Amino acid sequence: MEPKEQWIEETINSLDGFKQVTASDALKNRLKSIPITISPGIRVMVPKQSIWLAAASIALIIGINIAAIYTTQQQTTATESVEADYFTYLNQL
Repeated sequence: MEPKEQWIEETINSLDGFKQVTASDALKNRLKSIPITISPGIRVMVPKQSIWLAAASIALIIGINIAAIYTTQQQTTATESVEADYFTYLNQL
């Protein structure tokens, strides 16, 4: 048998001596008490702090986007007026 095949066999047989662990009744009851249903109505418990944090993050992102758009529009109009003043000599031609 090649070393690689021997290694594969040893790896497969390494779990032969282990026993399956059963969960305690306390753990089973704790898992059953979690209110999650995956059928028609999905219900998941999310802390209110997480919801408020997500809402504040979204509001902050929207505010930053509005500020960026406003700043960009001001810079564009300022640039257009500078260009218009600089190239006025072309109107004489």
